Amino acid sequence: MSQGGSGSVSSSPTRGRGWLAAIVVAAVALAAGLYFGQRRIDGDDAQARAALARATWTDDRGRPVSAESLRGKVVVLNFWATWCAPCREEMPAFVRARQALENEPVEILGLAIDSPAPVSAFAKELGVTYPIVVLGAEGIELMRALGNRPGGLPFTVVLDRAGQVRARHLGTLDQAGIERLVREALGTG
Repeated sequence: MSQGGSGSVSSSPTRGRGWLAAIVVAAVALAAGLYFGQRRIDGDDAQARAALARATWTDDRGRPVSAESLRGKVVVLNFWATWCAPCREEMPAFVRARQALENEPVEILGLAIDSPAPVSAFAKELGVTYPIVVLGAEGIELMRALGNRPGGLPFTVVLDRAGQVRARHLGTLDQAGIERLVREALGTG
């Protein structure tokens, strides 16, 4: 099919299903976020450890990242998406918390349930200083394995230096909340 005579427009069934999946994920995340609001949630620690042991990613700087490679540091895994309004609101708090904690053995890792182009533009716009990994829809299964059964966003998991889950939080966090969870995992809070 041509459009305006200057180029062709094609649609593939795979691309169409990808957009449909993204819309469904967005609707579920929004509904879960509205329903559950801000709260700590529980999860199966054995299932969480197994999921994290299998997970390896490449960050926005092209470096391989895994929970295991970050052992010895407190690791904050923040699941988010550019289309998630509460996620967009809390991102500056993570940027500020990263700066406030720069002398501590802490790594914040943004795990985007999104596609690369909007994530890159958004991270640049906000001046994100910590690594970002684009997981796409696959991140939903990892969130569920970490205890976020409804798949709502934003969702944050804090691991202690031994890689054990110390906190799970569904909903937005402010800078003080992020720092409190990190200090609890460090044993200084």
